[in-house]
Amino acid sequence: MAPFIRVFLLAALAPALAIAQPAGRSDPGQDAPAEAGIRAAPSAPVASLLAEADASYARRDDPAQLAAHRARLAEAEKLAPGDYDVLWRLARLNFWLADDPKLPGKEKSRLGKTGWDYGDRATVANPKGVEGWYFELPWPKYDARKSKRSLEQALAKNPNNVRVHVYLAELNLKEERFDGWRTELQKALAAPPGRYDAPEERRWQEVARRMLADPPVEANR
Repeated sequence: MAPFIRVFLLAALAPALAIAQPAGRSDPGQDAPAEAGIRAAPSAPVASLLAEADASYARRDDPAQLAAHRARLAEAEKLAPGDYDVLWRLARLNFWLADDPKLPGKEKSRLGKTGWDYGDRATVANPKGVEGWYFELPWPKYDARKSKRSLEQALAKNPNNVRVHVYLAELNLKEERFDGWRTELQKALAAPPGRYDAPEERRWQEVARRMLADPPVEANR
């Protein structure tokens, strides 16, 4: 079973990050002066590449779509290496890759560091942009009570969050609370993907199925 300690922000905010903000604005839908957060839009070629990247990101658990997404972002980075909209998408991509439960720890760490680096650069490029800061907030050392509270807060924002139900199941197992972990996994599997971010939902439903099929010995007490 994958270790419980992961970046909680991705559990809480992955649904929001799955819906990319329009390039060139950090506060979409608001008409405000430039100093309040509106940035100059990327050049037409970069904007086109980002639009294509966003379309493929929505289907990123298809290897061909993931390859297309990576290629478009790589092209956009060559054209605009300091652009905020390029940088935060690169951070998001690397965290998605690093978060694959099947990856070995060393590769997770490498990709995670790359994601943090892009997040750092995004917040420098646009300190007011919320997307870059998604990757910058710290995650405290393991504390079961605080972890449970944070996960419950994430569920209050999105009761359908598959990843959070998996994390709660893992927390119950870690804390030897064997009466609730299956219930959390059943909640994770309760509905077909597509409620907020289908690739994210499919990834964590697969984890839930593996946990149910091969539970730790102590869970059968």
